[in-house]
Amino acid sequence: MKLTTTVAALVLASATGQAAAESLVVPLPPRRVPMLSVPCIPSAAVELLAAAYDTTTLCWDTDCLEFDLAGLGASPVPQPLIPAPRAWPRSAVVRTQGSGLAACRGDTCRPLGPKLTAAIGRWRAQEDGGHGTIEATADLTLVVLPPAQAWRIASDSQLALKIPKEYLAPNIDRPELVDLEVAGDLVIADWSNCAGPCIGGQLVDTKGKNIGATFQAGGSTLELYPGRFAVFSEFGEVVVFTAKGDRIAQYPKPHSHSLVGVFPLEIDADSANFVMVTTMQHNEVHLVQMNFAHAALSVSRERIVPMCSAN
Repeated sequence: MKLTTTVAALVLASATGQAAAESLVVPLPPRRVPMLSVPCIPSAAVELLAAAYDTTTLCWDTDCLEFDLAGLGASPVPQPLIPAPRAWPRSAVVRTQGSGLAACRGDTCRPLGPKLTAAIGRWRAQEDGGHGTIEATADLTLVVLPPAQAWRIASDSQLALKIPKEYLAPNIDRPELVDLEVAGDLVIADWSNCAGPCIGGQLVDTKGKNIGATFQAGGSTLELYPGRFAVFSEFGEVVVFTAKGDRIAQYPKPHSHSLVGVFPLEIDADSANFVMVTTMQHNEVHLVQMNFAHAALSVSRERIVPMCSAN
């Protein structure tokens, strides 16, 4: 399998003096442009499976390369057998308690009513449902049932979410709610009004009130540290919010990018480091190591890896 491609490393140009007589011009031997072999990725279906401060491991099919973020090198490695990192620590989840179900945060639990319990049973009975984790907001007010149902625990009823105001103009197609995700005491609602990609994210409080304007979404979320979380769009844009829904930092990317994945490196009380990988028009892969501290996003390392040519 071809894992390198060649790029021009240096071009040397020369010129003859205009005053030289034509009879004295001596043909120069043809010069070759120096070429450099660099690692490339042979498949657009790439996955981000591991990352560290100096390296990032990308895999496709059954092959993996570990890329050096500080240089141009890359080494074949076995597929990492590591658990997926927790993008958002699940501080509140639904679990069995006695003969029923409850939403629990640590040792604090709230029993679920019969209607929500029945809805969870139907979801688990579906072919694609299984026994995946069902999350609740950190204040144990709402339960989010995949893919896009929010349930009030106290009233044992489904919460009707409101269409964001950006979609209410007369010339805008009405969107559908396609996904919900817990973010602390808030919920991120993903809306779409096209075949995609065109996901608009909306922060919602536990009463169903929309908070602030919509933003590009459809990717993933990452808790940077308590009280701060980042939303990654399907295009690789990053928006950082406070626990109250205030937007405090943003890292824009062109629409030609597509998000591959996010891998947290280190998260402490007041800063966070992570690696984000995007593809660009199926001919480049961007590896970006980012830091969030003091209410600001910054890029500490960035590397562009070409896709291998078809031939």
